Amino acid sequence: PPKEMCFAIQKTNELMRIGPETPETHLSINMGGYSLLLYDLSDPDNPLELAFQSRYGNILVHKWFGDGHMMLGFSEGYLVVISTHITEIGEELFSGRFHAKALFDIAYSPEMKYAAVAGDGGVKVVDMHEFKDLKTEAIAIEPECGRVNRVEWSPDGKILTAATTSGTVLAFLARMPTVHGSFGTQVAYLSSLREISLINAVAQSRQAATVIPIGIEPSFLALGAMHVAVGMNNRVHYYRCLPNDTTQVDEQEYLGKVDRICLNERYTAVLSDGRITLHQIEPNRDPANQRRTFPEREDGAFARATAMALTENFLLYGTQAGTVEFFYLDQQEWAILSGAELRHSTAIKALYPNYLGTRVVVIDASNQGFIYNSVSAELTPIPAFPAHVQHVMWDTADKNVFMVFDGQSKDLHTFVHTQSTIKGPVVSKIGPVDISPNGDFVMHPKPTPLSQGLHPICSHDGRITCQAASGNIKVELAQAYEHKAAGGATPLDRFKQNLALLRLKDAWDAALQLDARP
Repeated sequence: PPKEMCFAIQKTNELMRIGPETPETHLSINMGGYSLLLYDLSDPDNPLELAFQSRYGNILVHKWFGDGHMMLGFSEGYLVVISTHITEIGEELFSGRFHAKALFDIAYSPEMKYAAVAGDGGVKVVDMHEFKDLKTEAIAIEPECGRVNRVEWSPDGKILTAATTSGTVLAFLARMPTVHGSFGTQVAYLSSLREISLINAVAQSRQAATVIPIGIEPSFLALGAMHVAVGMNNRVHYYRCLPNDTTQVDEQEYLGKVDRICLNERYTAVLSDGRITLHQIEPNRDPANQRRTFPEREDGAFARATAMALTENFLLYGTQAGTVEFFYLDQQEWAILSGAELRHSTAIKALYPNYLGTRVVVIDASNQGFIYNSVSAELTPIPAFPAHVQHVMWDTADKNVFMVFDGQSKDLHTFVHTQSTIKGPVVSKIGPVDISPNGDFVMHPKPTPLSQGLHPICSHDGRITCQAASGNIKVELAQAYEHKAAGGATPLDRFKQNLALLRLKDAWDAALQLDARP
């Protein structure tokens, strides 16, 4: 007898758009756990019966997901994924055993693209984009709670709820807000709803994080040399972030919603409603240089700030008029550096300076990218610049390398800036390198695809520290760095990659090894 049935919409071509009003096209029926009947509702007289390997056990539950795919949970602990496309009908795309004795229920989150698989071993979480068991996300259930017999995701994928045979309902936070910030190689991230963790991204052995309890559930975070700022809407709380001191030192309310916040050792800069407020994080008794508002010009588009960044010595801000101003934070001068001003033809969208503020990635309102050298006042276009930039980071080990994260494709693009060449300043996108027999050097630009759900925070020597959707920190290696160390790479691989990264000494050492070959 029929045990379970599901209606579904199957996308039949690339041009088809699926919306709330799109009618169901298919019906699937679990026939007593032994087989699955698949009906095309436009041709109900010709159902298709699908049978599966006996070692899987009986079909307990099935769910449609994605574009015409289906996942089935079997009594022997197996999760099986099949395609229902006419050219692949019934084809197994994946099968895996996630529980040793029994499986009880499955659930799918379209937002997270994760499946929850409940069984005798608790609840396992599977990344359905890569069909990967996320072992660190597995949930163990205390024996007194009974076994989990139902699981379900919230619509936004943030909460996974499990019901047990003892009548207990358990709710697990499955998706943390991805709130993070960095200062050099220090990384701060939201590790629970009211807790910030601070780690060193380059520590050889991951030391215990400095944990900072906070009084709000923040929507943004910024990290400085000695402080961390967290906030929501127009409120910001400031905390010390020292190993033995996590005291809250200030709380501020600004006139409008905070669009961006930056910290250095002494100051905080807050962009809100087109105005920037610069003030000391911990005011001292000296009334001088404690608070200032920018832009100082009041004529038209020059009076509205659209982007901002803060280094140890400079406040940088861009305006709707297309200018980028540099304000010197020296205790004696505290003044605009008129000689460093950039005048661009388009409004400024974002600014990402290197540590010293001498080179700045400038993104304008037309999503074009440039490198601005504030010392020589040279503006260099960035070739093949992504159109949907979400984050830019300068590598903390390679001063000439910066990485651009495309928020749409989830690819990380690596660039190198060369200040002095026979053609003047040049920016190149990095990828695999070929060297022809006559010595020609040819670069094939290639991005690094980041794993599903990762948000990059900072880069050191090509190692990308990221925050996952679960809130955890993970590290990935940029493809431009995969051959730079000795490891299993050949001297030729190391030579080409170090040359592309402008690591000339390392390239020279690899060339000497090449020359020494028999």
